[in-house]
Amino acid sequence: MPSLSETRLRWSWEGSIHWFWLFLFIIIVFGPLVALMAEAAQYVLTDGYDWFALVVPAGRRLGLLVHSLVLAVGVAVSGIVIGMLVGSALWRWRTGARAYFRWVPLVFVALPAYVYALAWSSTVSTLGLVLQSFGLPGIQLTGWVGGWWVEVMALMPIGVGLSMLGLESVEIPLIEAARLLDSDLRVFARVILPLAAPIIAAGVSFLFLLSFADYSVPSLFAVSVYPLEIFAEYSASNQPARAFLLALSALFLMVVVVAVSQSGLRNAAQAPIWQGRTSLLAMRWPAWFVWLQRGAVAVYMLQIGVISISLIFTVGAGANLTSAIVSAASEIGFTFWVGLTTGLMCLPVAFAAAKELLRSGARGRTWWFLVTVPLAVPAPLIGIGLISIWNQSFWIGLYGTAMMPVLATLARFTPMAALVLLAQLRQIDPLLVDAARVFQTSSLHAWLRVRLPLLAPGVLAAAAIVFALSIGELGATLIVAPPGQATLTMRIYNYLHYGSSSVVAGLCLMMVALTLAVGILAILALASWSRISEEQT
Repeated sequence: MPSLSETRLRWSWEGSIHWFWLFLFIIIVFGPLVALMAEAAQYVLTDGYDWFALVVPAGRRLGLLVHSLVLAVGVAVSGIVIGMLVGSALWRWRTGARAYFRWVPLVFVALPAYVYALAWSSTVSTLGLVLQSFGLPGIQLTGWVGGWWVEVMALMPIGVGLSMLGLESVEIPLIEAARLLDSDLRVFARVILPLAAPIIAAGVSFLFLLSFADYSVPSLFAVSVYPLEIFAEYSASNQPARAFLLALSALFLMVVVVAVSQSGLRNAAQAPIWQGRTSLLAMRWPAWFVWLQRGAVAVYMLQIGVISISLIFTVGAGANLTSAIVSAASEIGFTFWVGLTTGLMCLPVAFAAAKELLRSGARGRTWWFLVTVPLAVPAPLIGIGLISIWNQSFWIGLYGTAMMPVLATLARFTPMAALVLLAQLRQIDPLLVDAARVFQTSSLHAWLRVRLPLLAPGVLAAAAIVFALSIGELGATLIVAPPGQATLTMRIYNYLHYGSSSVVAGLCLMMVALTLAVGILAILALASWSRISEEQT
């Protein structure tokens, strides 16, 4: 058994490593923003005579900001309403294989939004041709309606997932006690929803942030939004400071939304999804509410069917799929490399941040702010900030290399990995870790024999989720990708502007298959984690 001095020395050494990873988290995640702030300060002090006009939107820019807000609110409200209806229908699947099966459709969370855009555009166009063949007016998915619908479909899995998280957080004994005194619908409205409200509110905020920061889907439907204006400003002026000043109004609104939703995010992170569940007696809903649930579930299943069937139909012959894969071989290899590198590199940094999220008091609140605020940063700002950092003569050769997209995806998705790892850390008995520290023969021995087995399923889930998100990232990668090294997402996005084709559909179908494979791997990892947790208890 090691002496007390030896144990303290090891803890001190572990503490030094921990602080190193925390410092790296700050550099990776906030480095681009800090660089843009420095550029903006220099611009204002030297030749920034128009800085006020950039910071305070007016005229056309104010209209774009308002339109973006309306679109984001519409997407968030629609997504969470459908999510609550679907979640309340799947809620009773709490035991056996169905308890895990209900989470499988959530793997579509990581699917890039442009895949939904292609799938739904193709489906609606085909439906329009069918209607015209019967002498009826055709239909098209365009403009604000098209952008709203596709974003709702793309973000619906998140709305469903967070709604189920909120419902899962409510204690079953409380529900059963309330059901003795009132109807199930009143219990749902007066007991369940208020108790689940923090997580549901966080879901609304999260959907709002994702919709407000996205410009890929609106641009495909010829809709101008404020984030696209940021990208256009940088493309026109090539001045990071102007782009950052232009983004300040949107960034301020998004940070406020994140700050308001902090409580809900904490509750979502600690909701014990994968633990064993007690069964819930079937809720007796009114007929009209049952039909609303069925309609929402039908829409939920429809969007999965549209993604799969429309892409297969558009690809046509198998030769088209083979041709699409062969033509994009270099992009596929580069995309896989970026996703794999990001998924592995983010783990130690995210793990250190996740440990800080477990703390109480001012330190814990500070780290919650540091982890969640990056969720509000528009993707183009990440890319512009990285260029501002690395496109300097005194740096050695990172700019213009394959590492730039990796840095962009690390900055965007390391906080996501931290939240996933936090959910795992909450399920591990700290007494096991403390015992390993006391009786360890070496730090490596304790990690390999105790901590790594406890962490392994969650680590795999975090890496898989970051991998899936990284291969679909567009907003920052489009700015920092080196010439001649495009990702698959960039290739598909560029082709989409020239119309749907069998090649584009083939590439999207391959992206769907890859995302599903990685997502199902994450689901299986979490299911394995649940079984390990139950065996420990």
